Amino acid sequence: KEAIAAKCICITTNTPGIKELIPNESYGFVCEMGDVNTAVNHIKSVLKNKDTINHITYTAYSKLKQEFDINVTMKKYIHHWKNLVQIKNHNPQP
Repeated sequence: KEAIAAKCICITTNTPGIKELIPNESYGFVCEMGDVNTAVNHIKSVLKNKDTINHITYTAYSKLKQEFDINVTMKKYIHHWKNLVQIKNHNPQP
């Protein structure tokens, strides 16, 4: 997340949760652990095309702000918690 927040292209390994952040190559690049050749090829590819760099950094940053921003996340949690309280109040357990 830090690299995307800094508007850098992410070229990373496949770790738990990474697919939520980088679901496809519009958001960055995910390589298998130890696959140096693929990582190098991604680096070479993006360095050749400034438009690709701009597109990926914009797309990834937008996703980060929409889905992982603390304020957005907390609003979602509060909304879900309020719904749970309403359900509990309407269906009290004996």
